[in-house]
Amino acid sequence: IYRNLFLSIETVSLIISLPKVRIGEKTINGLYTYQYTFMENELDNGAINPENKCFCRQGLCLKPGLIDVTDCYYGFPIALSYPHFYKSDPSLVEAIEGLEPKKEDHESYFFIQPKSGIPVDIAFRFQINMALQNIEHMARVEKFSELTIPLLWFEIGMYELPKFMNLRFWLYLNILPVMEEVMTYVLFLSGAMLLIWSIVKILSYQAKGSSEWLEMEKDRRKTQNKKQVELKDKEIDAYNSLLTSGDPSLALVV
Repeated sequence: IYRNLFLSIETVSLIISLPKVRIGEKTINGLYTYQYTFMENELDNGAINPENKCFCRQGLCLKPGLIDVTDCYYGFPIALSYPHFYKSDPSLVEAIEGLEPKKEDHESYFFIQPKSGIPVDIAFRFQINMALQNIEHMARVEKFSELTIPLLWFEIGMYELPKFMNLRFWLYLNILPVMEEVMTYVLFLSGAMLLIWSIVKILSYQAKGSSEWLEMEKDRRKTQNKKQVELKDKEIDAYNSLLTSGDPSLALVV
């Protein structure tokens, strides 16, 4: 996941696609994460965000902070918001007693490890409301006219990875890259040293072989010279022995 990349979450039950924006970074249980939340004014019917104008019904737009999803719930006047009308029009909060919107309790957040894309800590929080229109003509319920009534809010969360999985990803993302880099340098140095050692051995062998050949050539020449000297000595001795024997015919033959 790139640092400035926008993410999007799509839900079947809410029938909307909500983009998320990165707002920070945090290390959780040894895992480096990007923190995401929903974009500002995303739950708006066109008053602030023109792209959401399509959620208005017959030109009637709900207050900022509400998304009309009536068509997705079989015609029931259902509107979505953040819990306790967090980041919604202040009049929605004032109309209902007991609401206390708080960022730490009602804002959705997503901590995602960027290299692997795994969610490390997430909380998906939404509220389902009944958005009533003008019903003053209906007896006994006229006081609810044009009132947005909270029905329920829910939180879907995964607040940490299982320990064995967290340890596995910690090793995979933090330790293995370091070991890989170290092993790369070790193998490179080992290969360079082996190459240098091989070159030295080859040169040494060639030098040794050349010197041995010279020694052998010298010995061969010495042996040859020695044999020639011995042969001459034998010829001289034989000639001398013939001379001393007093047989001129043998001397002549020689």
